[in-house]
Amino acid sequence: VLIAAYPNPFNPSTNLSYTISDPGYLQVNIHDVRGRLVESLYSGYTEAGEHTIKWNAEIYSSGVYLAQFKYKNRLKTHKLMLMK
Repeated sequence: VLIAAYPNPFNPSTNLSYTISDPGYLQVNIHDVRGRLVESLYSGYTEAGEHTIKWNAEIYSSGVYLAQFKYKNRLKTHKLMLMK
């Protein structure tokens, strides 16, 4: 899984782009810096290729968040900065 977030830092939304080489089950979750689940953005079967998910964080406070991608027993994390 290759991950990019743009814009980052962001206010109030960012695009999470990812590329996967083979189809499979994918989970995309947002966590705070303490590891607590903030929001689940996607959970399901995904085709191979490039994809983008938009996260609107308008209701959340400024700070650092972690976008976590779980795919085929692999875990990737990308740091996001929400600045209001």
